[in-house]
Amino acid sequence: MTTVRFPAESFAGVVSLYSMIHVPVWKQRPLFRRIYRWLAPGGLLLAIVGHTQWTGTEVGWLGVNAKMYWSHASAATYEEWLRAAGFEIRRRKFIPEGKSGHEMFLARKPDSVRRKSTSSGLVP
Repeated sequence: MTTVRFPAESFAGVVSLYSMIHVPVWKQRPLFRRIYRWLAPGGLLLAIVGHTQWTGTEVGWLGVNAKMYWSHASAATYEEWLRAAGFEIRRRKFIPEGKSGHEMFLARKPDSVRRKSTSSGLVP
């Protein structure tokens, strides 16, 4: 997820449901900036991320003989990172799960400043 590359403005939307939380938290902020570049103007990001800051592992998660890794920032940090990347937050909602939960963000890349062409070139 952190090594994939796409051309700028390639997508109208990106969906990341519970996947970002398995990426080391220090790699997540740069990934949000790349996702922003991948989105066309007006494009949407739907992401479910951590609600509270926590990094850890669990052996035997869902009864499987494997170690599961999680890495979360806080919901407030995710909002800050999304805004700093250039996103407008359209919706933010807590998604309960057991004694804790996750945070859902619907974020939008603003429309570009549109310029109209004239015979003398571009006019703002």
